[in-house]
Amino acid sequence: MNALTRLDESPELLDALASVELLYTDLDGTLLAGGGTLLADGAGAPSSACAEAIVALNRAGLEVVVVSGRSRLQLTEVVRMCGWSDFIAEAGAVRTYWRNGTR
Repeated sequence: MNALTRLDESPELLDALASVELLYTDLDGTLLAGGGTLLADGAGAPSSACAEAIVALNRAGLEVVVVSGRSRLQLTEVVRMCGWSDFIAEAGAVRTYWRNGTR
């Protein structure tokens, strides 16, 4: 197993992550390809890998908090489209954890 092993290829990693409830993640270059593209890989070729990763996170029931240097306005829509509500924007200057009214 190496640092790039996919979760769906490693029962050991899935077991280790079973207790994880919260994930903080960046967008650009992490969940989105270069230029903020959802449906392309790092080289710009068409790919659904990013979208599939988002679906997998949602199916796993993880609470996801996006952390980005992007503005609050930019993140609000991106986070909503991913099915999430929480984010830290503008390099930590704006934190939104309660937008959906449940916390």
